[in-house]
Amino acid sequence: LILTRHGDSIWNGKETFTGWTDVPLSPIGEQEAIRTGQLLTQHTSGVVIDALFTSTLSRAKMTAHHYQVPRQYLIDHRLNERHYGALQGLVKSDAELGLFGHSPSEVLEWRRSWHAVPPLLDEEDPRRLEELRLYGNLCDGVQNVPRGESLAMVASERIRPFLKDRLTPLLDKGGTALIVAHANSLRALIGHDSAALRKLEAMKIPTASPLVL
Repeated sequence: LILTRHGDSIWNGKETFTGWTDVPLSPIGEQEAIRTGQLLTQHTSGVVIDALFTSTLSRAKMTAHHYQVPRQYLIDHRLNERHYGALQGLVKSDAELGLFGHSPSEVLEWRRSWHAVPPLLDEEDPRRLEELRLYGNLCDGVQNVPRGESLAMVASERIRPFLKDRLTPLLDKGGTALIVAHANSLRALIGHDSAALRKLEAMKIPTASPLVL
């Protein structure tokens, strides 16, 4: 199993809460993806990637484009980044300074805690309406499209079903999988056990850096 976060996006450099906002890679991110693809090719010579899984978001799909061609290329919305609710589009440092009405401790808890849920996206927010249009069918109904998520919600409602339905059956057969996803969906994926959970607060996942398990 090979895990990697997408390359640098145009909002990563601005330190902006991105979540389900579909932003592309930055020029730096494109180069990161190319270099990582070359690195993976060198170090997995002779290894067949049975399935490459990526989220629906452009920054993950653009990164995956530069990696080894797999036997199967599968897009799954359950690998999307954590939904940051009403924080999406806000600059993190501004939010931490209280410019949007939230205390620094609240913002830090929303960012790093396992159970904290950020302020939810309003039902009438244009961003919400667009997400309902894009994800209503994928989520088996608009009522299942999140308005904001904790890491625990990402793990239990998205990642755990993904593991059961898609990943575990492949690995149990001896297959090799490459997952290109996001900082928080990867945190949820590798942080489901208690030891990893204790380290979660300090976990920083760099862009376009593969982790082989």
